[in-house]
Amino acid sequence: MPDYRIRERGPDHQKEFTATVFLAGKEWGRGIGRSKKEAEQQAAHEAYVRLSERAAPAEPAGAWGDRGTQEAQGRAAAPRKKGA
Repeated sequence: MPDYRIRERGPDHQKEFTATVFLAGKEWGRGIGRSKKEAEQQAAHEAYVRLSERAAPAEPAGAWGDRGTQEAQGRAAAPRKKGA
C-alpha cells in the first residue's frame, strides 16, 4: 500500500500542501496543491507515470536476430534469394 506524507505551510487562508507518496519505502511521486486531496492526486499521478515507465518490459537481447544487429551497426543485411 502507498504511504502519503503531507506537509503544509502558509497561513490558514493561503495553505499550500505538499504530498509525497512512498511505496516499499521509496519515494515515487510528489505533488503540491491548495488542498491535501489535490496534492495527493498530483503525487499519485507522478508515481503512476514513473512506475509505468519503469514497468515497461525490456526487449530481450537478440529479438531482431542478426539483421537488427547489423542495422544497428549501420550495415544493411544481405538480401535473401527466393527458395534458398
